[in-house]
Amino acid sequence: GLFGSTAGSAEIMNLELLGANISADGSNVGILIGYMQEGTIHNCYVEGTITNTNNSFYTGGLVGRMDSQAEVGRSHSNVDIFGSRSVGGLVG
Repeated sequence: GLFGSTAGSAEIMNLELLGANISADGSNVGILIGYMQEGTIHNCYVEGTITNTNNSFYTGGLVGRMDSQAEVGRSHSNVDIFGSRSVGGLVG
């Protein structure tokens, strides 16, 4: 993704990513963030395709993996996702 991971008080706001095309062979894959440990995403939109192979975990349109200390609000995705474990349109 655009950001591999976030922590602390990270804030990502008012961002739009269009036409993303990710091909991966690993865990924690998302167009915006791979692994969101803490922080906030607000008013963001992603569009594209993710293909994750090798039976990997956590593939999501906006965020691959997100911990309970992180927040997403007023954000959405339009993503074609090809994965096999812990896959979600917004968060894996």
